[in-house]
Amino acid sequence: MTRASFGKRFLASLLDGIIVGVIGTILGQILGGGSAGNAISAALGLAYYIYFEGGKGATLGKKALGLKVISTSGASPIGYGSAAVRYVGRIVSAIPLALGFLWMLWDKDKQTWHDKMASTYVVEA
Repeated sequence: MTRASFGKRFLASLLDGIIVGVIGTILGQILGGGSAGNAISAALGLAYYIYFEGGKGATLGKKALGLKVISTSGASPIGYGSAAVRYVGRIVSAIPLALGFLWMLWDKDKQTWHDKMASTYVVEA
């Protein structure tokens, strides 16, 4: 299977961020804003990525760009446990100036840190 390019993964992530951000903002405002709104947005992001990657094999952004997440053994969907590890891994990937996301640019398997943590690849669907 062909591994996804950085550009496609970036655009898929941007689409997912817009989806989660808009819905999270609307729900946060309905439920009072402030720290409650932030908690709602965080919970929404967690649920979104775990549900779509773990159960469907791709988020809406990945699906729109023809991508999917598979395990290194080739299984898709990856399951909710691996999707949860990927989500936490995204946070780790972002901390050192997004180095974990950029890692795929020179990694022979085109894996980010969160891919490595969850034993996954992002491939062309």
